[in-house]
This record gives sequence, C-alpha cells and structure tokens, in this order.
Amino acid sequence: MNNLEGAISAAWTNSPDEYPDWSSWTFETHMRDLRGLWVLAEPRLRNRDVAQQVGSDLMKMIAAFESGDKAAGRSLAGELYNRQISKLS
Repeated sequence: MNNLEGAISAAWTNSPDEYPDWSSWTFETHMRDLRGLWVLAEPRLRNRDVAQQVGSDLMKMIAAFESGDKAAGRSLAGELYNRQISKLS
C-alpha cells in the first residue's frame, strides 16, 4: 500500500511532460507501475465500496494524464494521496 501511495504522490508532482530526462522512469513506466500496484493493493481493501471508488478514481487519474489533462490528473492524484490508502486496509 505504501508503494501505491508513493507512486500516486509521484504522479501528483510529475505530470507526463515533467519527468526528468536523466531518469529511466518515464510516464509510461510509471502508469504501468501504478496499474500493477493497484492490482496488488485492491484485494487488501476490506471495504469493497471504498476499493471500487479508489480504483475508479485511479483509472480516471491515469486517463486524464493520458489525454493531456494535467490539471485533472494532478487533482485526482492529490485526492487519492490524501485518502491515505495505506490506512484503509
């Protein structure tokens, strides 16, 4: 769960066009990592309604970034991060 929160935090601060050139971590690898971390974290959330909402918001965040809507992606990332997902399990 902490890894998922960390990846969401990174999405909040690094929009698709803001990844450092020197980094091997790209927007594409970051979004792939986020999806993979969610697959691992989702079953650990006991409240299925919360899990469904977090998953939906995570996919909306990724879709916003992929469509170029940096503001919406960052807004959703901030909301997800502030939910403290690691404390929901």
